[in-house]
Formats: sequence, structure tokens, C-alpha cells
Amino acid sequence: RYPIYRIPTGQTLKDLDACFLTYHTLHTPLTGNGGTQAPTMLYPNDMDGVPKMSLPTFAMASYKLKGSIWMKNGVSDNQLANSLLQAADNWLRLVQVNHPDYQFFVSHGTYHR
Repeated sequence: RYPIYRIPTGQTLKDLDACFLTYHTLHTPLTGNGGTQAPTMLYPNDMDGVPKMSLPTFAMASYKLKGSIWMKNGVSDNQLANSLLQAADNWLRLVQVNHPDYQFFVSHGTYHR
């Protein structure tokens, strides 16, 4: 049952509803495709710091995401969310994977196709 991981959005537990399913690039691009970002390492300056890796998101689906919470720019952010959803759909079809979590998010989401 969902949510897998709760994203805090308010002061009470009933405000903690949104879930995200994200897809990240784990390799450097094989071609000169300018649209694909490679993972990057961030090295802290202090001695006790732990290096961190940034994994760019190339696709996303959400569940119970309320537009006013995340999408402050209105239409452009809504278009970005729909674009990331389409990228997830395209990628899953390309690799021929049936992802049950993705199917749940899409069947219960509010997407504008």
C-alpha cells in the first residue's frame, strides 16, 4: 500500500500525502545527447565530510501530488510534471518493463495528457 515514502508538506500527518517515483541516470551518456546529464560527485571541503553523488532525474510519476504545493509557477511546472511522466512511460516501454508502482501511480494520478 502507498505511500512508499512520505514527503512532508504540512504540520500534521494527514498533510503528508505525496509520493514520487523517480528514474535517475546511473551512467554517463553514451552519445553526445545534450538532454542527458551524467551523475556528478560532490566532494566536501572538511575532513569528516562524505562525498555525495547527484543522480539527475530523467523521468517521474507522482501520486497525490497537489499542484499548489510543488508547482509554484503554474502551467510551466505542470508541463514539466507531464513531460517527466511521459519520459517515464517512454523509457518503460523502451526497456519493456511492467513496473507495478508506475502503473498504480498512473491509474490513480491526475495527469493531463
